[in-house]
Amino acid sequence: MQRHVASGRHLLGLGMALLTALMWGALPVILKVLLSDIDPYTLTWCRFVAALCIIGPLAARRGELRPLFKLRAVPRILLVVCTLCMTGNFALYLAGLRTVPPSAAQIVMQLSPVFVLLGGIVIFREPFARVQSLGFIGLFAGMALFFNQRYGELFSGMDSRYAQGLLTIAFSSFLWSTFSLTQKQLLSYASGRALLTVCYGTGIAVLLPFINLNGLTHFPLSHYVLFVASVALTLCSYLTFAEALHHLEASRTGVVVALTPLLTVAMAAVAALFTDRVETEPLNALALLGALLVVAGSTATSLGRRST
Repeated sequence: MQRHVASGRHLLGLGMALLTALMWGALPVILKVLLSDIDPYTLTWCRFVAALCIIGPLAARRGELRPLFKLRAVPRILLVVCTLCMTGNFALYLAGLRTVPPSAAQIVMQLSPVFVLLGGIVIFREPFARVQSLGFIGLFAGMALFFNQRYGELFSGMDSRYAQGLLTIAFSSFLWSTFSLTQKQLLSYASGRALLTVCYGTGIAVLLPFINLNGLTHFPLSHYVLFVASVALTLCSYLTFAEALHHLEASRTGVVVALTPLLTVAMAAVAALFTDRVETEPLNALALLGALLVVAGSTATSLGRRST
């Protein structure tokens, strides 16, 4: 009986991890379509408002916001850094996504585990395992292969909008890793829901001077549907990810979720058949091999067993 229960939990965990990967894979494609009619800062602001309206009342009703009012000097500074980095990550990712295909954006975002690992080594004095060094090599070799047909644009300097977009997304991944590391510290003081509530609220205030809601009036009905889907996917993906971790080992969950860039490549290719608002990255055999290496390298970097 216990074996059947364990098997059921395992299958549920795998299902939740795969669902998370599918949602994270689809999100850049949806956002790419929306960016054709609205600027990155307004879209980010609207996503924050919608998310805050959903998660804020839950955190307030459960009294999860109270501990944040009791934070001392250092945790308060960490909270400020956490909120600003999350806002910067969301806004800059969309700014970069506006000039590069969704698949390229997801490949570059795989730098996030590298930044998190480096932060863990420097800040938390975490050890560095050999498999993680191999992950570093695989990740950067994979990126070099994935962009093998874009070298002319990448090395033409900052005159290339494509190069600017990739650099912006790389910086966005750095901000996400900083958000992740500071959030890790703050979770000992408050719940993740309370932290997200403050992050969304701060982001709304910070981005307010830069938004232009006129773009929303030009949305066709399908874009309103896509906007609602983008908010739902953002919130639901974190819930399914947490559920996957609850029923499955972190290593196995990470391996499934690491498939996200490959799913984005496939979904972008399908979306491009129906709309010209989603361009696809030119893919040859080397680029496909590179995407596989990026996934493998990212997995090894973030989930490799650390030496003791």
